[in-house]
Amino acid sequence: MDPVWNQNFEFDEIEGGEYLKIRCFSQDAFSDDNIGSARVNLEGLGTPRRLSKGYSVINVKGLILYSLRRTRISSQAYAFKSMQSTNGNSVSGWIELILAEARDLTAADLSGTSDPYVRVQYRNMKKKTKVVYRTLHPHWNQTLEFPDDGRPLSLHVRDHNALLPTSSIGHCIVECQRLPPNQMADKWMLFKE
Repeated sequence: MDPVWNQNFEFDEIEGGEYLKIRCFSQDAFSDDNIGSARVNLEGLGTPRRLSKGYSVINVKGLILYSLRRTRISSQAYAFKSMQSTNGNSVSGWIELILAEARDLTAADLSGTSDPYVRVQYRNMKKKTKVVYRTLHPHWNQTLEFPDDGRPLSLHVRDHNALLPTSSIGHCIVECQRLPPNQMADKWMLFKE
């Protein structure tokens, strides 16, 4: 199904740091079921301009907040650390990824919650956060570091299960090559199936 609503909404003011939250529901006789949501960052959207991007809320599994910093190192520090990427190519610094929190996760357990953690893959390296039990709004506040050779990070939000295999909640790709060295960037990102 591909519903089209063709509706316009107007809001009085847009202040710095605001976002628009869109939720999609399925209506039935007994209740309305939340089937997806999306958050649209309104920062930088001026008053006379219109929001014309299309955002799909189908298959959205939640939002994740992360901070990213690319740190360049001097040639002396480089020689001292002797960093090499996995294929033997030299790298010029570190990627510091701070996984802060997630919101509006899809429930993966029968209890209506999840036991989420994030597995980050960078080339053939894999690292993960701690598990936060019984929540759809986890706070990890955990820092993971990777050698920087300009490739994207792949974030996989998973549900931890003690007896069964872990199940996937969603994933997203974090591009870091455009971030200037030694600057921190905070971002909310949608992740999908």
